[in-house]
Amino acid sequence: MFSFDIDKYLNRIGIDMAASDLHVTGESLCLLQKAHLYCVPYENFDIIDGKPLDLTTEALYNKIVERERGGIFTELNGLFGDLLRAVGFGVNEYLARILYTEDGSPLKQHRVLEVQARDGNYICDVGIGTESPRIPLKKEEGLVQNDGFCDYKLENEPFLGWIIWQRKKMSEWKKLYSFTDEIQLSVDFLQPTFYLENSSRSSLNKQLSAVIRTNDGLIVLEDDVFKVHSVNHEVRMFRSEGKEDLNSKIKEYFGIDRRLS
Repeated sequence: MFSFDIDKYLNRIGIDMAASDLHVTGESLCLLQKAHLYCVPYENFDIIDGKPLDLTTEALYNKIVERERGGIFTELNGLFGDLLRAVGFGVNEYLARILYTEDGSPLKQHRVLEVQARDGNYICDVGIGTESPRIPLKKEEGLVQNDGFCDYKLENEPFLGWIIWQRKKMSEWKKLYSFTDEIQLSVDFLQPTFYLENSSRSSLNKQLSAVIRTNDGLIVLEDDVFKVHSVNHEVRMFRSEGKEDLNSKIKEYFGIDRRLS
C-alpha cells in the first residue's frame, strides 16, 4: 500500500531534519523550495522516451522520491504541493501562462502554487525550466523581492491576472508568467500535460531538456548541449560526445541514470 513518507521526501531534497521540526512559516517554505530546486531537476526524459506521464501522487512520489528523477511543470509542482500539504501548509493550485518564450497570450499550461503560511501568502514554483524565483514570493503587488540572483515583483492586471516580473542583473524587467486566482483541481492539469506530451506545437517533445540550480547559477541540457550558467550570467557551453558520454554527463550533472529510468 502506498505511503507518503515525508521524511524520505525531505531526505531526497537534502534536508536533514524531521518533518516535525518544520513550521508553517515563510522561513520553512523558503527552505523547502530552495532545497527542491537544488536537488530535483526539471526534465522531460519520459516525454522524449515515449513514456506517458502520470500525475497521481503515488506515481509522482515513486518517480521523484523513490527513483530520484525530476519532471516537468505539472509533475514537480504537483508533488511539491502534496509535500507542503503534508507538512501543514494550505495550498491552492493555479494554471499559468508562460510569457518568457512566446508572444501574445499563450496557452495556460504551467502549474503554480499559492501557499498559505502563518505569516502570509506566497507564490511557490519548483517546476520552471529556466532561471526563476528560488524563494517563495510574497503575494504582494509591487514589492521587489530578490533571491540572490534576480529581482522579482508581482503585478495584478485585469486580463492576465497576477504577473511575475523578473529582472536579471543589468537587464530590464521581463514577464515570466501569469496566473489568475481560479483554483484548479488535480484533474485540471491532465489536459495541459497531454498537450505538452503530444502536440506538434509543444516545445517539450522535440529534444532532451533538463535544468538544475547550483550555488553559482544553473546547468541546462538542450538536446546534447550542456550550458553552465554562472551567477554573473556568463555561460560555458560544451557538447557531449555520443550517447554513452551524454548519459554519463546527465548522471554527473542531474543525478539521473537513464539506463535505469
